[in-house]
Amino acid sequence: MYSSVDDMVSRFGLAEMCRLTTPSGQALLSEPDPAVVSRALTEASAVVDSYLRRRYQTPITSDEPEITRAAAILARYDLAHGDDRQPSQQMIDERADVVSWLKGIRDGTILLDLDAVSSSEESQAVAQTRVEAWHTNARPAGWGGVG
Repeated sequence: MYSSVDDMVSRFGLAEMCRLTTPSGQALLSEPDPAVVSRALTEASAVVDSYLRRRYQTPITSDEPEITRAAAILARYDLAHGDDRQPSQQMIDERADVVSWLKGIRDGTILLDLDAVSSSEESQAVAQTRVEAWHTNARPAGWGGVG
């Protein structure tokens, strides 16, 4: 995971993380539910990797603050969905900014100081054409045309 429960609390505050992990209809938790936050962070990290793996070795092993931030923002947005919760406009905007940034990395317009994937490691599709079995000029005599 690119972020942690502690990162989330530090970035968004204890009250916010408690609110986002308290199931509806229950009293507000005094501490965020670490299992709920960890699941959201695992999923957010997978999303980050899906954009990065085209250009960089994933998972990223170095501590990159911008990757930590991106995963935290994506996880917070996901935590704000469901159970009678909706993300705020700020969460929606931050998520859109992160996705735009990730697309820039994927497309090569934003570069990170990370180990790049060598071109031999990239998966590429290969297409091969088949030679036609029957050419129009090579029809056997008596097959509906001039033979």
